[in-house]
Amino acid sequence: MKNILIVVLLCLGSYFETFSQGLSKYELFIKNNFQEYVEHFNISDFENFKVEDAGSLNLTEDSKVFEPNEWNDFLANYNEFFIYNTTKSYAVNFNTYGDIDQAVLLIDIDKKKYNKLTFCGSPCRYEEAKWVNDAVLILVGGFENNDKYNAVTMQSKYFGMLMIVDLDKKTRTIYFNKEDEADTFFTGSLFKNRTWD
Repeated sequence: MKNILIVVLLCLGSYFETFSQGLSKYELFIKNNFQEYVEHFNISDFENFKVEDAGSLNLTEDSKVFEPNEWNDFLANYNEFFIYNTTKSYAVNFNTYGDIDQAVLLIDIDKKKYNKLTFCGSPCRYEEAKWVNDAVLILVGGFENNDKYNAVTMQSKYFGMLMIVDLDKKTRTIYFNKEDEADTFFTGSLFKNRTWD
């Protein structure tokens, strides 16, 4: 029994270590590819990012298939918000509702199916995404910190969030950085001219 407990603890430790080390591995990529994001939140230390949510991706069982007419409509209406990997086998789309709510979708182009990676309501938004390679995707955005809402000035503070999706490892990890704050939401290049409700 003691041996089983040790094995379980080692496996859990390895599981959480995978997620916690994932961000440091991409720190340079994030600094080089999301410079406005880093500057907006004045990110001084990537150690301030903590895992908020981590889980595995089931790219077969959790997938939903587009109907033929849905696929064509989706491409026609939302293609400008697709970020493709280099082989164009996958894309991410995070403007699927067209207003303040976002369902972040990972789209398998060849199979015409998708997985919902996450959902953002009014206090959060993903604004930019880049593929590190064909299998690893990083999305950045912001989150409103309602705990720091000032009723006198009617102002909130905002903190950075980012998501790392690894198709090879079948993982999705969301990080929050509540230490480095900004006075406004971060607006990425994809949505610079977008008016939010």
